[in-house]
Amino acid sequence: MPHPADLRDERFFPDFGNCPGEDDANLEYFTCSDGLVLTPARHWCLLAEIMDVSTIIRVRLIAKDKSGKQFPIAFYLDSGMHQDFRIFRKGHTVAILYAEQHYFLDMTVGIRQEDITSIQVIPLSLSRLLDLSDKVRKQGSLEEGKKACHSCEKREASLLKCGKCGLFWYCNKTCQGIGWRDKGHKEDCEKLRDLAGIFNQDWETFEDFVKFPL
Repeated sequence: MPHPADLRDERFFPDFGNCPGEDDANLEYFTCSDGLVLTPARHWCLLAEIMDVSTIIRVRLIAKDKSGKQFPIAFYLDSGMHQDFRIFRKGHTVAILYAEQHYFLDMTVGIRQEDITSIQVIPLSLSRLLDLSDKVRKQGSLEEGKKACHSCEKREASLLKCGKCGLFWYCNKTCQGIGWRDKGHKEDCEKLRDLAGIFNQDWETFEDFVKFPL
């Protein structure tokens, strides 16, 4: 995946309804090389905005995916696992690696989350996160092997990379200053520093399971 990841791409960032079921041999997501054991055919990550947080008995979220579908996320962690659940706030986005649909005893369908290393909370709304993704994709796009300067939009084969987020490009220090002050990168850069791993991850090539932080 030569360009930054597109968080709107359903192959790698599916809606909840398109995630595989935990008991399904879904060959869209899995492959079976030996005829016995299923392994992921690629990485995938569910993105959803937190709509409600409940801490009765266990932590349970209600989240909404890109399509507007709402579903529960219930945490079943081993006693030795510790997680500061205060990070789960309404309006923030959760990213869940290898998300699978689970059928709960109350007949609802959601996510049963047992591994804290496969979930990341992003302190942005889902719409804001997708807008950032669009900006990053535009910055990382190539035409005849050339990226565009974020400030003047001139395309060059060799540009300066933002030293903080590593996702935006500039002709020189002057263009970088304009992009920082006048084109909103100061605000975006702070958010993107913790998201660089998601954008730079090769989602298409599966060699082993990955964990957060990427």
